[in-house]
Amino acid sequence: MRLFFFTLLLITLSACSSTSYNPTIFSYQLKKGESAEQVSKAMNNVIVATINFGVPSRKYLQKEQYKVDSAVESYLESHNYNVLPDYHFKNALRKASYEYGKYYDEQTGKLDRATQQKVLLSILKQLREQTDADTIIFTDLIERKISFTANMQKQARFDGVTRKVSMQGPGNGVPSDFDWNQLVDAASLQVAIFDMQGEVLFHSIGGIDATQSIDTRKSPPLFVRSRKVLNSMGHIEEAVELAFHPIIVMKDYPSKAQ
Repeated sequence: MRLFFFTLLLITLSACSSTSYNPTIFSYQLKKGESAEQVSKAMNNVIVATINFGVPSRKYLQKEQYKVDSAVESYLESHNYNVLPDYHFKNALRKASYEYGKYYDEQTGKLDRATQQKVLLSILKQLREQTDADTIIFTDLIERKISFTANMQKQARFDGVTRKVSMQGPGNGVPSDFDWNQLVDAASLQVAIFDMQGEVLFHSIGGIDATQSIDTRKSPPLFVRSRKVLNSMGHIEEAVELAFHPIIVMKDYPSKAQ
């Protein structure tokens, strides 16, 4: 039915203030032939999905999903979109999962795309029949690999943001031979907007923050999981603004051509 659109996005998935130009900004995608203004006007009554479109987020990120979804809903409502209660989605998901089964195996980490499509299309059908929703928004927390610069700034750029390295433990220094080129975990917000027939209207990503800090208590110091993951609401809000641009235009969007 809409297999092409689901498959297209699945392929894409396996693909401090940041108000100045940032070359890492994600190239958002709009439905072919549609402008951002047209997509925005088609969004009146929206539902924020309570599951990922792709594979589930890492467990340590799942614990922070409520903060991100809350920021998304507040952002949409502040721009006059009507956000419908999430129980509509949860009820439809429960019924679809009972009928078709689970499409993600936590033991193997494998995604059954055929079953996933059946579940999602069933959800959309139920929502069309039972609500006045016109769009559904998936807000996936995805993991990125980044590295910090070895200069004085000790910064990393990814998905449109610039973030400084964080430390935990006594002191702020690391040895002169510390490997700044090593890859570090970071989290980004991926937004996918569908209409109620299952067509992808919009897809983009906004960076949030690194999820690892340098533990200076170790000898030598090394990167470990941060004690407070995604603790900055400012960083979350910036990611939301980035991920929804240009559906909702972000002030000082960090691109040469805005």
